[in-house]
Amino acid sequence: MGKGGQRPPAAKDGMVASEHAWKEITQHRTPDDAWLMINNKVYDVSGWHDHPGGDVLFTSAGDDATDTFALFHASSTAKHLSQFCIGTLKPEDRSKWSDERPKSQEQENFERGYRRLKVEMRNDGLFDSSPLYYTYKQATTLMLCFYAAWLVGAHPGSGWRDFGARTFGGILMG
Repeated sequence: MGKGGQRPPAAKDGMVASEHAWKEITQHRTPDDAWLMINNKVYDVSGWHDHPGGDVLFTSAGDDATDTFALFHASSTAKHLSQFCIGTLKPEDRSKWSDERPKSQEQENFERGYRRLKVEMRNDGLFDSSPLYYTYKQATTLMLCFYAAWLVGAHPGSGWRDFGARTFGGILMG
């Protein structure tokens, strides 16, 4: 796992003691030296090639990965980040892009609105999956497969009707 997961001494209440500026975070952009910022916390994921999603993790190295993380991970995944946390983003850098340009008020409002919308949608259950739905999908797929196999197997004749049934069954099978 490389340096990822090695934490500096903790301050009181378990908080990580160090604050990092974008200037420092952007110096860590390679797979062997990779830092990410997610929700104003800085994580060292250097050399973590065992990431379940593979090395795609390193595409956000040295940058803000807040929205990328939220897009590709379940909300319960966040609890696994603590082992990689090495600090927080300095408060004065929170309204800047990673290249240290200031973010416009419009951009900050957009980010807040986007993140608030995602939370509201999650709270409304719009990202919840239904086991019943997937059971239905599997059952209907199996029924189509059996029907297609029946069409092919039950029509061995040489007439146009049998040929049509077998052709349709073959198309259903893919």
